[in-house]
Amino acid sequence: MIDNKDINLAQLEAVASALGDLLSHVTFVGGSTTVLLVDQAAQHGVRKTDDVDVIIDVATLIEYQKFSARLREHGFREDTEGPVCRWLFDTETGRVKLDVMPIDEKILGFSNRWYKEAIKEAFEVTLPSGIVIRVVSPPYFLATKFEAFAGRGKGDFFSHDLEDIVFVLENRKRMIFELMGCPEELKQYFSQQAALLLNDEFLNVLPGLLNNPDSAKAVENSLNIMKSWTQTK
Repeated sequence: MIDNKDINLAQLEAVASALGDLLSHVTFVGGSTTVLLVDQAAQHGVRKTDDVDVIIDVATLIEYQKFSARLREHGFREDTEGPVCRWLFDTETGRVKLDVMPIDEKILGFSNRWYKEAIKEAFEVTLPSGIVIRVVSPPYFLATKFEAFAGRGKGDFFSHDLEDIVFVLENRKRMIFELMGCPEELKQYFSQQAALLLNDEFLNVLPGLLNNPDSAKAVENSLNIMKSWTQTK
């Protein structure tokens, strides 16, 4: 039986292969990348995602339209029934959804405040096929997910964004030490988000969000450390 790890990796492989020479212009973000960010032993516990997200550094709508034209040349087509950023690509095993998001919200009317820095701090990952892709770093993955949770998640403790946050906190060893080395602006953001999250209601549901409920205290401790980074004036 194919597990979620293999499904998500297959989607990443399909998109990366189809992008061809456009691959170097995109950075992979979103839930499909969690399998690349957590420890190997935890990869089989990732949630199944039905799309792949990438961000691109374009400054104008014209540049985005030019990139869109190149996507069509590579076999992608707009999803007329989906979000404005969504593209479809058919493979031998099924249809893959690709969301292409510019870092400037003026282009499509939405973005994420951390996308620009996420592109700068991205790192390379080699997929099982040997294809090399650029992936958002773990700290900026969490930042983009916290921002999405505050927006589209609307504080829903069972949103996929929060699920991805706690999954990475639970299953990436030394994650908190990586966060400690982040720029001060990012640490202050994590502090604010952790403070908003740490309440009795969240702590009551936290064990149910984890692969291993016994990890709840460790995740709570990480969030409390993040909360402690608040600067006092």
